[in-house]
Amino acid sequence: MYKKYYHDKLSPICASLKQTWCLITSGVSSKHSSYGPTAMKDNRGNTINNPQLIANKFNEFFTNIGPSLAIKTPHSTVDHKSYLSGSFSDSFFASPTTPDDIINIVSSLKSSNSEGVDGVDVNVIEASIDLFASPLSQMCNISFSTGIVPDNLRIGKVIPMFKNEDSANFTNN
Repeated sequence: MYKKYYHDKLSPICASLKQTWCLITSGVSSKHSSYGPTAMKDNRGNTINNPQLIANKFNEFFTNIGPSLAIKTPHSTVDHKSYLSGSFSDSFFASPTTPDDIINIVSSLKSSNSEGVDGVDVNVIEASIDLFASPLSQMCNISFSTGIVPDNLRIGKVIPMFKNEDSANFTNN
């Protein structure tokens, strides 16, 4: 069902990356589910319900955790450069991706009806990957070669993994 639908939609526009991308994103769910906690406690035990304040508290916690752990880490006498060998200046290289690479990656995903941040579930992607693997491969290669990444692909989904203690505590993750 999905395969024929996307084939009929993609075939006339397959030469245009912009139109292909617009079609792909037009089928994406516009609903934005809440993936994070809805209530947390600050360091005084006060409950925070405002999503923006919760995000700021997580940001504050993770911004400060590095320096606080660094203070507790014993100083090493080994120079970090001793672990590196060779010269790697200006040596970043990413092989161009192929439609087969894209298909293999999608085939390795765990089947799921849950949606990503884009609103598309894995089952829909798996059912139609052979139709948009080529344009997606082109978009990846253009992004690698130009260094320009579409804004929609810069989004990360961070889900806190809580320990066995109080999940409303910022330090419990």
